[in-house]
Amino acid sequence: MKTNVNFNVHADYKNLKEAYDYVIVATGNHQIPNELGCWHTLVKTRLKIAEVIGKFDPNALTMWMNTAYCKSGYVYLAPFDDRRAVLALIVPYITKEEIDKYWENFLKIEKIGYDIISVCDYEHISGNSFPHTYENLYFIGNAGGAIEPFLGFGQFASILGGALAAKSIATGCNFENEMAYLTNANIKLLEFRKAIDTIDNDKIDRLIKFLTTPLIKQLIYDTNFNIIKYSSFLIRYAVNELFRF
Repeated sequence: MKTNVNFNVHADYKNLKEAYDYVIVATGNHQIPNELGCWHTLVKTRLKIAEVIGKFDPNALTMWMNTAYCKSGYVYLAPFDDRRAVLALIVPYITKEEIDKYWENFLKIEKIGYDIISVCDYEHISGNSFPHTYENLYFIGNAGGAIEPFLGFGQFASILGGALAAKSIATGCNFENEMAYLTNANIKLLEFRKAIDTIDNDKIDRLIKFLTTPLIKQLIYDTNFNIIKYSSFLIRYAVNELFRF
């Protein structure tokens, strides 16, 4: 099949669904499934993302967690090279107007002295689409609930969703059944999110220490143990039993 690729064109899904047999909705947001009644929001977060200049190790990613400036979220520094990096603050359950206060708290508490080149704000929403199809529309990526609710990652799930949509169109297999793994993974990772929402800085420190003990670390990183499958049990045990004092 040969077709043109159209750039910088606003596509109306209502027109496209009448003109084509199948339409893949990969808009990067939940607007269309939400409009059609196929969306359930799990977690809303606000992001402050900056490009910074300094001296960095390109092979190292730095992460901070402190309820004083990110509640139950986190901050990460990801270098592009040894001079430039992205610095991102992720804070759940706050308004657009509150993000600047948390950003200033972070810079002050952690004594961040990088030169900030540019900065922007985003809203980041994790949720589930159900069903993942509406008539001849297929929802994938963020529109299909690919952004998991724990840390907000979604690259792998987005790629997988696209491949499964293509498989469903080509073979006629049930797309909802194919996407069940991703939906169930989101539900389990939501247990992580709910648990992290309830703990303070002291418990965060103990949780990280627990997860980096040799036995647990080896289980997670050096075996085929399915951490997502058993995540809800592990996190409930860690929070309720290990860190209740």
